[in-house]
Amino acid sequence: KLEEAEASYRQAITLKPDFAEAHSNLGITLQELGRLEEAEDSYRHAVALRPDFALAHQKLGITLYLNGDIDSALVTMERANYIDPKSKPVRLLLSLLKSQKSTQKSEVGVAGKSNRSSVAGLTANPLILTRAVEAEFIASLYEMSSRGLDQAKDARYGKGTCSTDFNLFDDKRHIVKSVAQDLTRIMMQAVKSAIYIDDSFFNILGPRSGTTPHRHINSLDNVKGLNLDKTKYSLTYYLSEGDQSCSEPGILKLYDPSEDILPHKGMITIIPATRRHSSIYAGEKDRIMVGVNFYSL
Repeated sequence: KLEEAEASYRQAITLKPDFAEAHSNLGITLQELGRLEEAEDSYRHAVALRPDFALAHQKLGITLYLNGDIDSALVTMERANYIDPKSKPVRLLLSLLKSQKSTQKSEVGVAGKSNRSSVAGLTANPLILTRAVEAEFIASLYEMSSRGLDQAKDARYGKGTCSTDFNLFDDKRHIVKSVAQDLTRIMMQAVKSAIYIDDSFFNILGPRSGTTPHRHINSLDNVKGLNLDKTKYSLTYYLSEGDQSCSEPGILKLYDPSEDILPHKGMITIIPATRRHSSIYAGEKDRIMVGVNFYSL
């Protein structure tokens, strides 16, 4: 009910003109309605009232980008990053803007517009690769802090553990850094471009565990005009397939179209993040995997 939301935010601003959050929320609503110039004006009011309002700076940067002003968008996003350097959406958008600015400088056609050809994308869906598994890497995952799969409160469920957050590749262990660098190289080759890693995590599945059908798409990926969903991919690296002689051996089920894949040790699968997938595992032996969600730039 976007029109009703707009009316409510405008009434709030009438009652309290210095209400920065109302200006920002009005901007979000106007952006959803496709009224980008009005949205930009609302975000500017918000940051004028609260210069440290990181979310408003972020939203203003997105609107400037959608309006074709990459230079101003980059400056605004850098400000948002300065205010809130831990914001994952801001870091992603900043990387995207820097990449596009770099492309704009290096590849400009006669009309002054970028003529970069779109070569990013998988050669197969799913793309299946293989990488040797280091025992040291598996041992390091068992040493890390973890939480129960049910505690993740997402598509994962059942008996087993997973990383406490989605920043596995930030771990300082040498073996983790080595694997992260190698997987990064593999992902870049897979999509034929630079990448931005948004999530990295591990799952250790036990009996009666798995994932319900899901996609790796968030609210930022759905922002109209950004089209981030079209450049996002999900990688799974199987360190141990577990016990595949049981009734549910952990088949990776892909949807739209339907496809079943039985993982093996060292197997890497990369799919578009928009493709739904699930898995059910009933083996007694631990099944170990690393997941990565990333964007091509």
